[in-house]
Order: sequence, then structure tokens, then C-alpha cells
Amino acid sequence: MVKPRDRQRTGGGDAVDSYDKSILDLERLRRYANRVSAESKSPPSPKIVRQVSKSIPSTETRRCGFLGLRTELVKVTKSIQVNETVIGPHWILHHTTHRIESHDRGKFVEFGEQNYWALQNDGSLLMIWDWEEFTRWDNGMTRFEKECTAKLMAEKDILRLDFADKRYDHSLSGNGTKFWGNREPGRRIRHAKGVGLSVALKGLLP
Repeated sequence: MVKPRDRQRTGGGDAVDSYDKSILDLERLRRYANRVSAESKSPPSPKIVRQVSKSIPSTETRRCGFLGLRTELVKVTKSIQVNETVIGPHWILHHTTHRIESHDRGKFVEFGEQNYWALQNDGSLLMIWDWEEFTRWDNGMTRFEKECTAKLMAEKDILRLDFADKRYDHSLSGNGTKFWGNREPGRRIRHAKGVGLSVALKGLLP
């Protein structure tokens, strides 16, 4: 899904690497994504929702006046929990993970991050960032936080699929921290920009 320029050859006849000279054709990729979302026979994953706090105007009755014998309506703002759609029905094209564990100064922290390249059923190309963090202190207190958001796939996200996932596993001495996963890009595995995404989309077609 690219517009590669003409390949040049050296005097020895070897092809010059054309990847950096290729042009990422975003419009063509978007058209292809729309076609795949319409023609795929694979059932999509269900939509993802999250709960968020929302402030809404409201009124309440309060007592006022001498001995509280009189009432009046006052305007207030209330906070309620509502469901918010992060992404509609979708297909996962690729995903990476990154995890951290640390134990230092009376605190244990476990963090997990998942990044998903996704095709929504309306043809949109989206990135999903899903993370959670658990903290436990030596006094027994704990805290758990999580978040899931989605945004339109940027050019750097598309180009990331032209590279293999680089697996890593590191333990750092001294502060009890270790991290592992495959979030970082490794060697390039596609000959032109955008081919990785194109191949992932093609995998959804019959």
C-alpha cells in the first residue's frame, strides 16, 4: 500500500534498500481498511466501554429561614458514573506488551501496558492503550488504577508494523526493578512503508 520510487542499483548490481525512499500512502491504506471492514467474514470483538465521572446540573431542596421552616430549590452539580465507549466493535491487527515490577523503600509496584493496533467496524484505524497499576505498601495499604483509551492511528504507529517486535527481559540490580515485554521495534521486516499494516489487514479478508 505504498508508492515506492524506482529502485536504483549499484554498479555491482545489488538493489539499494528502497524502504527509506518509499512513500507512505495513507489515503490508499484508509481505503483498504474500509474495504476490509466491509468484506471481512471474521466476527469482530465487542465494543470496549469504561466508566467515567461526569458532572451534571441538578437541583435539590434545602431548608432555610428561621428554624428551617422554609424550603427553597438550589442549583447544584452532581457527579455520576456513566459508561463511555472507548472503541466500537473491532478487529485486533497486532498487539504488544510492556510490564514493570519494582520493590523499593517499602513499596511494591506492578505495572502492565498493552498496545493494540485495531480496525473498527466502520473502517477507522485506531490505537488502543490499556494499562493497569497495582501498588502495595509494607503497611498493608494497596491501590489499583487502570485506564483504557483509543486514538486514531498515527503515521508512526503504522510504520511500527514494518518492524518485528523486539523481546526484552531486564532485571536491574540495586533497586529491585525488572521490566520485560515486546513493545520496542526490532529489525525491519518489510521492504516498503505501510506494508506491515497492509499485510495485517489482508489477514482479515476471506
